[in-house]
Amino acid sequence: MKFNGLMIDCSRLIERHEYYFEMLDFMGEWKMNTLLFHFSDDFGCSIKLPGFEELAVPNSFSLEEVKALVCKAKSIGVDIIPEIETFGHTRYITDHSRYSKLRSNEKSDTLGLNALNPFIEESLEVVTRLIEAVSELFPSQYLHIGCDEVDLGELPEKYGVPPDEAWANYVNKVIGIARNACKTPMIWADHLANCDSILKHLRKDVILVDWRYACGGALGTDSFEPKRYSDAGFEDVLLSPAMAMFFHRWLPNKVALQNVKTCNEIASKNDLAGVISTIWVPFRYQRDTMYYGIAFSAYAAERGGVIDWNEFNTAFAEKVFGASLSPALKEFLTIWPDLIINHKISAKMIQEDSEFSETEIDILEQNLRNGDKILSLAKKFSPVKNIEIWNAMVLAAKAVWLCSQCYYAIHAEDHQTVIKTTELVNSIEKLIRELDDEWDRTRYPEDPQKSTPRFTGWDEAYNLVFFNHLFKIIKNHAEIKEL
Repeated sequence: MKFNGLMIDCSRLIERHEYYFEMLDFMGEWKMNTLLFHFSDDFGCSIKLPGFEELAVPNSFSLEEVKALVCKAKSIGVDIIPEIETFGHTRYITDHSRYSKLRSNEKSDTLGLNALNPFIEESLEVVTRLIEAVSELFPSQYLHIGCDEVDLGELPEKYGVPPDEAWANYVNKVIGIARNACKTPMIWADHLANCDSILKHLRKDVILVDWRYACGGALGTDSFEPKRYSDAGFEDVLLSPAMAMFFHRWLPNKVALQNVKTCNEIASKNDLAGVISTIWVPFRYQRDTMYYGIAFSAYAAERGGVIDWNEFNTAFAEKVFGASLSPALKEFLTIWPDLIINHKISAKMIQEDSEFSETEIDILEQNLRNGDKILSLAKKFSPVKNIEIWNAMVLAAKAVWLCSQCYYAIHAEDHQTVIKTTELVNSIEKLIRELDDEWDRTRYPEDPQKSTPRFTGWDEAYNLVFFNHLFKIIKNHAEIKEL
């Protein structure tokens, strides 16, 4: 396929900059050719763009670093495609006092869908300058202009324009701006997926990137229909499965891997332009656990989604750990993706008097069994290289296992596995120290998101914040039991 790629989200959290250079080496080794660089979003802009330096968050990339990254990518055959949000997900612009009048919704401490006001000419003026700045910095033929999850609030009614028409009119203009900058534009395709009017009126000289959270369906639809796009006149379509996203935490689990597999099958069978797997919101996962998912995505793309798990795990063991696929490592890699903590479970774990569904309890039960087995297997393997990746995978397994133990310690004291609450308190306290060290190794210790979510209501999505909450709950429970 033309695009065998990966999307990295450095807008919501910036990893230590050397990581992105190391990632390029990893992509080159696994024969990936595209890195979609998602550097702007509601959380901020991670590049000091000329003319927009005030929008850059702490630890942002300098222009020299971006140029070095682009040069490195070119040397190993990877094209870095920048993504600049130009419509929705634009609080990185409108939260700044200079541009506050451009927002479509009222500013809030909570995070909801939003947009630049498409009815104000200055919105397009700002977007034009942004696109020009990004185009000068990145030599790629392509430019991703975002345009997903746009919420115009009451503006369409105020201006007497149907919402779908307002969306299409504005995006057509942004496509034109990108074309004037000599770029082939890409957009996320969610607004086209369920709206025939937008599909009809949108310019066709744009590449559609159809992102999906789960295999077999996207944004409420039952299936992907490539013919719908081709019949409408769009030539190039990419599928973009989420490997790390809103619904799941801490590692690339089997649901995410199946999503990647299915999207590659669909892309291959329908002769699509390619697949770019997405890794959203870094603070939801342990950074180095994602190498497993990235390697899997590259493997799946190369084989059109036809997976030989033993072959893949053998290649992963050899390339990443410099080791053969021993029986212990094979079993570890087979069970590890079965560890699942979803957004509902994590939210309920730190809420008082939460009721868990039977499905959620089944997941936690499975985690309890698998976690115990995985941590036992982990003692039987030592990598020759990349020990930090191995340690991150084991740490994520420990986090899932201990979280599941907390459920039974608090909510199911008659469970067949007796949970010693005092020991669990000590284990959670130790885990927090390990997660803290892992953050400092992979991310910037001074980043305020290490301990404080950027927006309210996101506590369960931050590993360290989540476990600090859980520690207080389980410690309080242990003290009550002692009384």
